[in-house]
Amino acid sequence: MIAAVSDSGWINEHLFIDWLHHFISIAKPTRENPILLILDNHKSHISIESYSFCRKYGIIMLSLPPSTSHRLHSL
Repeated sequence: MIAAVSDSGWINEHLFIDWLHHFISIAKPTRENPILLILDNHKSHISIESYSFCRKYGIIMLSLPPSTSHRLHSL
């Protein structure tokens, strides 16, 4: 388990990358056996660094359109 907080109290790109490191240690995705990660389109999830990281470790990122996660999460 990890715990971290930014100065503002909100998640940021650096904390998201830290979370992704933790995620791969638990989920164990590979490029041969990728995992789908569904996200809520928060700005902290959208960066070249996070996309590159996910591509390298076999995580397929799917970002839901803004303001729709409450309607789409059960799908």
